[in-house]
Amino acid sequence: MALYDYAMVYLPNYNTRSFLLWDHRPGPGGWASLRDYTRLENGKPKCWPAPPRGRMLLETEHMVTRFPVAAVRVDEVQYWIGKTEEFNRTKLEDAIASLETK
Repeated sequence: MALYDYAMVYLPNYNTRSFLLWDHRPGPGGWASLRDYTRLENGKPKCWPAPPRGRMLLETEHMVTRFPVAAVRVDEVQYWIGKTEEFNRTKLEDAIASLETK
């Protein structure tokens, strides 16, 4: 069974107004992507190849601009829209402020 890492991340180079889902399958043949559930295209989130895990960890701060989340299938669009809205409502202001003070 494949193991996946999922996190909600604030990376303003991709979207200044929203958290994104970072999903990662480590190991040989692994991959990582960023998914923006505020920008749907044909019912699917806008998606980019994600920065490597090490770079993502350097560009975000645990429990400030990066939060681990459950590995729910990425095609559960309504779940991730709700999760994104929750993070934007409860964490986005502090995430933006944390970057402004650096």
